[in-house]
Amino acid sequence: MSQSDKMIELRQRMAQMRADKARKQAKVVGKQTIADVDFYIKLVEERKRIEAELEEFKAQIKSVMSDKGVEELYGESGRCVYLLPVDRVKITGNYTAYEADEIDEFIPFEYKDIVYKTVVDRDVLESLINSGKVDEAVLELKIKEPGEPQLRVR
Repeated sequence: MSQSDKMIELRQRMAQMRADKARKQAKVVGKQTIADVDFYIKLVEERKRIEAELEEFKAQIKSVMSDKGVEELYGESGRCVYLLPVDRVKITGNYTAYEADEIDEFIPFEYKDIVYKTVVDRDVLESLINSGKVDEAVLELKIKEPGEPQLRVR
């Protein structure tokens, strides 16, 4: 028996074992639930295929729009795709698995200023803004850099 024949036989046996398990589980959860699981799995596989296809089309359309300097394109259906400019929040901190108070005694004084950095806790700051304790004008100071425009459908 060749190696490929052995693999085919092994896959068939594994498929049979999974089918037997499904029949046993159907006695507990019902045949409809097993059918729902099969349909769900089929939809997940279909979604993966569709998402891959969407990514290909999106890259192609964005490239043409960028090359031609077009901000929106209409299809014959009357609907359009457009480029939505986005800003990415710039993350400036390097987070580590170290607790500052635990490593402090090991860091020589002359290196402390390059090891320790002050960072802003975004969640606390936004909570203070939402409660009115900090002026929301501070939101304009958030560090942003241009991101990749998103292709949207209208």
